[in-house]
Amino acid sequence: MGYSAESVNMKKIDLCIPIWRAPVSPKVLVAIANLLKMKEFDINLIVETGFQTAQARNNLIQRSAGDYVLFMDSDNIITPADLKKLVADEKEIVTGVYFHRGFPYLPVVYDYDANATGFINSHEIHKGLKQVDGAGLGACLINKSVFAKLRKPYFEFNAFGNGATEDFDFFEKCRKAGIELWADWDVLIGHLGEYTYSVSDYRRMKNNQKRIKETMFNDKA
Repeated sequence: MGYSAESVNMKKIDLCIPIWRAPVSPKVLVAIANLLKMKEFDINLIVETGFQTAQARNNLIQRSAGDYVLFMDSDNIITPADLKKLVADEKEIVTGVYFHRGFPYLPVVYDYDANATGFINSHEIHKGLKQVDGAGLGACLINKSVFAKLRKPYFEFNAFGNGATEDFDFFEKCRKAGIELWADWDVLIGHLGEYTYSVSDYRRMKNNQKRIKETMFNDKA
């Protein structure tokens, strides 16, 4: 695709999607179509297939010419309202929050703990913007100026010899370069699997844990 000739003053956003599994869900195709129909931004769709994820992301950045990159994985659902909120946050890097598809359905958002294993999964739900150290790249808006501060390749597997995937690798490079990552907890993203996993799965898990603890306490009493 390409940018509209009539949108000179609009923010240009490259919707970058690495596709590593086929076919893509109709729900994702509808989400892409809805983003491309937005009037607020000039959105250009760029897709990479047939590469491992790190190389695909590097290729997408090389092909990108907009003001922002919006990484969207082929199993995530980003709505126009989500994108408007992420742009309005005015951060160099800001991610929506989605959740693991397996129990205990934790948010794909991480803090860095040098005394432990590095990146530690967040176990709590927050509101609004919160600075974090790592996240998945499935719903992440990045100002293109970020890449001028990093060395190539931007995305690598196991770059630090610790088995890190390309998203951990990228945010570790950002952390060392002093680039902040923010999570917008008001932008909750659907994560496709057997169904669309969401914050509801996490909340249901926490409520079940609470009931189990209360039952155990009552039994002891």
